[in-house]
Amino acid sequence: MRIFDPPDPHDVGPAKYGEANFAYLERTARPEFAKVRHLLETWVENYPIADRANLVKRMRSHDDHHHAAAFFELYLHALFFALGYSADVHPEAGDRGRTPDFAIRTKLGTAFFLEAAVVAESSNSDRAASSRINDVVDALNEIECPDYFLHLEHYGTPATPVSLKRVREVVAAFIAGLDYEKVRADVAKHGFDGGPRGEFTHGDYTLSFAANPVEHDRRGYLGHRPVGMNGPGAAYWMDDSSPLRDKVKLKAGRYGPLNTGLVVAVNMLGRHVDKIDVMQALFGKETFSFQAEDFETAEPIMRRKRDGAWVGPSGPINRGVSAVIVVSSLLPWSVAVEAPQVFHNPYARFSASNLADRLINHRPIGDKMLAHDGDPMHSILGLAPGWPNEARSV
Repeated sequence: MRIFDPPDPHDVGPAKYGEANFAYLERTARPEFAKVRHLLETWVENYPIADRANLVKRMRSHDDHHHAAAFFELYLHALFFALGYSADVHPEAGDRGRTPDFAIRTKLGTAFFLEAAVVAESSNSDRAASSRINDVVDALNEIECPDYFLHLEHYGTPATPVSLKRVREVVAAFIAGLDYEKVRADVAKHGFDGGPRGEFTHGDYTLSFAANPVEHDRRGYLGHRPVGMNGPGAAYWMDDSSPLRDKVKLKAGRYGPLNTGLVVAVNMLGRHVDKIDVMQALFGKETFSFQAEDFETAEPIMRRKRDGAWVGPSGPINRGVSAVIVVSSLLPWSVAVEAPQVFHNPYARFSASNLADRLINHRPIGDKMLAHDGDPMHSILGLAPGWPNEARSV
């Protein structure tokens, strides 16, 4: 059973802003993505036959979140196979009638249960709004704009679909009213922000757009995509520790008492999670206090709030979780680069201290979590350095 249909051999263009990851991965004929498809098909062939059809169906989802969840399960199955383990899919566990994703086994028997989880960068409503904004960007990439690149900024979120015809008309009229030489002179004198700017509104959503002139020798070329810069119009604070904490706590309470350890693996999509984020998620957020009234000279003391997945107000909690595996923004084409990291629970009922020694492991030593380096991911997975772009020496 195959995941992908053959692509059009002439389709080597870039992905659209609103295009699902699976849709682009299936249709593109770029050689590096052919390698990605081949790897995933190989992994599926090693997946248990009884569970393969359901996994492939989920892998083919055009909902990026559903696709990512299925891919992460496939990845973990392949990863632990490469590490020398075997995996039973959906084994019986606990007394609540629920089954974790895998029972990971060594030659000596069950090592631990493994539960896969994906943390999206946004909620369902936010993803819907983001999809509508992506539709706007794709629509503007369809207009003829040979003399300019567009700089887009988005304020607010569209609660309902935006009229793509109308937004194309507004932006096309804005471009048609520009004088190339004047715009070029204004930008040269005052910088990019000194050029003309227009707006399009739809409810609480505002699209601000500006035109950046191309060089003289590039004028009239219809082959480029008009959108050159695209992003939010205002900065916002990204909290990476709380979603990770909440996901671990949710998974920890699903099965009731277990007779072996539970390991929770989390793929943090759209985020770069560092050790500080993970430590705050597991042991509590950092706070700073002063022991002296002279705040100008006193040194702050860092303490942790008791609001982590492993430490609550009364002390250690969720001791059935032996370890957490965290990886940032893992996608099918980044498996040779993005390295999962294992964080061991110092309060766990079942130790997983020998878990996956070839991965980066953070183990409790005294009152610290000390890191032990792992092997390169391309080596663990049997891939060439730089895969899937090794031919380009990337």
